[in-house]
Amino acid sequence: MSYIRLFLLAALVCLPVTASSAPNFEPSLKKSKAQLSGSISNSDIGINTRGEITIHIPEGTISLPIDSLSTVPKGPSGPHAPCILGGPRQSVLSNPARLSPVYTPLPDPMKMLNQIGIFFSTASGGFGSRINYDHKISPNTRFTASPEFLTYSLSRSRAILGDLMPLGTTRITLITIPIGLQRHFAPTSRINPHIGFGFGPIIRLDHRSHRLGYYGNNLGLDRIVRNRHNSLNLTVPLTLDDFPSTSLTLGGHLASGLNIHFGAKKELALTIEGRYTLARFIDAMGSPGNFSGFSAAIGFGKAF
Repeated sequence: MSYIRLFLLAALVCLPVTASSAPNFEPSLKKSKAQLSGSISNSDIGINTRGEITIHIPEGTISLPIDSLSTVPKGPSGPHAPCILGGPRQSVLSNPARLSPVYTPLPDPMKMLNQIGIFFSTASGGFGSRINYDHKISPNTRFTASPEFLTYSLSRSRAILGDLMPLGTTRITLITIPIGLQRHFAPTSRINPHIGFGFGPIIRLDHRSHRLGYYGNNLGLDRIVRNRHNSLNLTVPLTLDDFPSTSLTLGGHLASGLNIHFGAKKELALTIEGRYTLARFIDAMGSPGNFSGFSAAIGFGKAF
């Protein structure tokens, strides 16, 4: 009996020690999270039949509902969001617009090939107008045709011609018909500088004063009786001396300017341009004289 009592006493002493040393298999979320650092291979993560994401860790398995990975309202801010799966709210994969880059297309520089404009011109005391037409032959190059009309007053004509001033001339008009090319540096920008050149014929008109007393006495209808027949005669006081004398030459210009585009499609433009024109007349083609010099123009154009 003494042996039996000693065995029971020893069992009672060892029982608390054995119970306290039993392993605890209950997973701890805090410990699991602490051991999730590092890389996770494909064999450690999966999705079960209930649609839950499972992560295998040494202490057990953690199941995460899909709702816990839902994105922020209205989806992520870009295609590289950290969460690619969503719950009741929108995800990256279910929003194709988020995967496509958003950009604003630039205007096609070859869409509107033609432009026409009207300009006010001045050149060394001469005033007039210009009609400008240009056609795009490349995004940066344009073919131009710009007839210009400039009239010089009597005082300015005398200052330019001096002793070569024709007698009886009251004013001089130059009609320039150049064609050329322009180079544009920023065709799709609101502010577009350009340079160019042109050449073509230049017509000079020397306007003359009317002869006193000529027009009032010779304009009208006359009734004449000849051989017992009545007839009406119309008298017109025009002779070849009343038309301007004409001179002709070939000239050219170098130009530099600035186009300021506005409008929804940049189809409207305000243009400021300066030119140096070579216009020298000789005896062989009319009255001599040199009207070369700088000119400035400002105008408004419309592309189509």
